[in-house]
Amino acid sequence: LFRKHAGSRTLLTALAPESDGTLRIIDLETMAEVFRAEYVLDVPPVLRNHLTGAAGCALDHLRAVPDVCAPLPRSAGDPQQLARAKEGKAEEDPQKAASKALATAVAAELVEVDADDVGPTLVVLCVGRPVLLYRAFLPDSVAEPGGARSTFPYHFAVFEHDMLGLVERTPNGPHRGVAGLRQAGGIPVGAVVVPPHTGIPALWLVAKRNKLFVHPLPGTQVCGFAQLKAPCCGNGFFGLALPQESGPVAAQVLAPAVAAGLAEGQNGFDLHGPLPLARKPLQRTPRVLATHAKHGMIGLAVS
Repeated sequence: LFRKHAGSRTLLTALAPESDGTLRIIDLETMAEVFRAEYVLDVPPVLRNHLTGAAGCALDHLRAVPDVCAPLPRSAGDPQQLARAKEGKAEEDPQKAASKALATAVAAELVEVDADDVGPTLVVLCVGRPVLLYRAFLPDSVAEPGGARSTFPYHFAVFEHDMLGLVERTPNGPHRGVAGLRQAGGIPVGAVVVPPHTGIPALWLVAKRNKLFVHPLPGTQVCGFAQLKAPCCGNGFFGLALPQESGPVAAQVLAPAVAAGLAEGQNGFDLHGPLPLARKPLQRTPRVLATHAKHGMIGLAVS
């Protein structure tokens, strides 16, 4: 279920196996389907709303990820190929077909990562694929056939990241794949994506100025994650971790990491960048920087 911090609608996201993975978003107030995209298991670079009847939606899964504006393969323009695509019989190379045979839809979920984002972020979990992240964008036209404005105006574009560990199987039981993080007033400040099994890291998502940043959590044993506000950890987290070998699940209360040696208020890590960092105001002009990895020392000459 998804609901914006400043919105009134509750949306249900469902990923069904038909048509090589069909994503549906349903408005629970009206029980109307407001978004549909097919061939999700093919990892299309864009997910456009098939309900709008936009030309070429059925062939978006054939587009190249590096350049979604590039011409489609020549065979995709063949009228017979178009007809086969609508019937789910489009031709594909054997290697891609074998990869798809191993792919299984696990879950899809919308999450609001930052209040300034254009729209929600879509997280898709499929067996045989890495964690798939799609960012919402507003197309040039959001009109439905007949001129009515769409009740769900977004399309989605795949977000490329470096965490390429594959989802290898479906979860053994109930599984919460995405945990949204919020501060006072319900304002979103990030999210954590928990894979359905151990062996690959959970992913921490943050965004700033509509740009997404992805960081792996330490370890590969996290199987559950939630925000926790308590005297023992302040604004911390509650996590579940499986042991390396057989054994009981470990419950953990976690506090945000800090940089040792910096004053309180300056020792927190900022995740809004390619690498987590802690800022130390120098109030001086830096001249020379040197590090000693063995002893964990940093030397800086200032004037």
